[in-house]
Amino acid sequence: MNTKIFRQYDGPWAKKPYPTARCTVSGAGCGLVALTHIAIEQDSKKNWTPENLRPYMLKNGYALAGQGTRWEGITNTLKYIGHKNVVRIYNDPMSEAWKELNKGNRIGIILFSAGKGGSSRVTWTTCGHYVAFTDYKVSGGKHWFYTKDSGGRKHDGWYSYEGAMKGRVAKLWIVERLKTSLNSRLMTACVEQSVWMKNAAYKWESKPTIAKSKYKGTCVTYVACVLQRIGYLKPGEFIWQNGKGFGTGKVYGTNDKMTVTYMGNKTLKSLRGQLRSGDIILLDDNKSGNQGGGGHIFILEGRWTNAGDPYVWDNETAKKQRKSRPYNGNRKVLARVRLK
Repeated sequence: MNTKIFRQYDGPWAKKPYPTARCTVSGAGCGLVALTHIAIEQDSKKNWTPENLRPYMLKNGYALAGQGTRWEGITNTLKYIGHKNVVRIYNDPMSEAWKELNKGNRIGIILFSAGKGGSSRVTWTTCGHYVAFTDYKVSGGKHWFYTKDSGGRKHDGWYSYEGAMKGRVAKLWIVERLKTSLNSRLMTACVEQSVWMKNAAYKWESKPTIAKSKYKGTCVTYVACVLQRIGYLKPGEFIWQNGKGFGTGKVYGTNDKMTVTYMGNKTLKSLRGQLRSGDIILLDDNKSGNQGGGGHIFILEGRWTNAGDPYVWDNETAKKQRKSRPYNGNRKVLARVRLK
């Protein structure tokens, strides 16, 4: 999932005609921005902005002065950006939507009507408003959407249909997520797990099933949960068994999905040519230098500082920053896990 969120009122597109000088993207472009949020889920379009789609929308008459985006404009533009099969759901109840969403790997756009939705009485709009969702799941008996709201209310993140949307979903467009690279999915999972660990509002989500007595520190749990999110570990599995290390072969998750390589206790800086984005690194905290120790664990983002320090995702980024951070390049690497 691409983590970018665009606001229709904030950016070089904000004052551009949609379709007239008096009717701009800022005031009427929620449909355009929602479509952009769907487009950037593709690796080939990950750097797009609303400006990439606006000319197409105007040329085809999908922007209506004073009304925003035409319904058929949503459907046809989803097809234009590569989604050949677009499922449209009209109004509540949502039984047909659940059937489609439960097929898995589905994203889409919701058109909200004016008023307060769900048991929490959440207001999405006072007239009509398109909002993209880029993930979906069922948890705790509720249906959850990961939304990206281009409007000023900034309803971004996980919202349940029952708690925030029920009664306010006018229309729903559902498409299958197009294939993305492994590294893209991994970095997205890092962000999602960071948000969950940082924000108390995410406590409803299933917690890791690894017993505390079986590991030291939350870094192991963090990486395990990230890998669970993308299907590389099952709940309860993790990639490092405390006190065993990678060298003994007592490693969880060493299957056809990943390879584990002993790196000889060399520094991160010296191994830069052998490391890449998405590699999972286990540092050697054992002063004796043997393989029986083990220490901090993190995921490489794939970029480095001028001093040779790598940017990493770990439990510290989750607690404090929700983004990657530079890490000491002089630390020694015990092992590297590379996903296939």
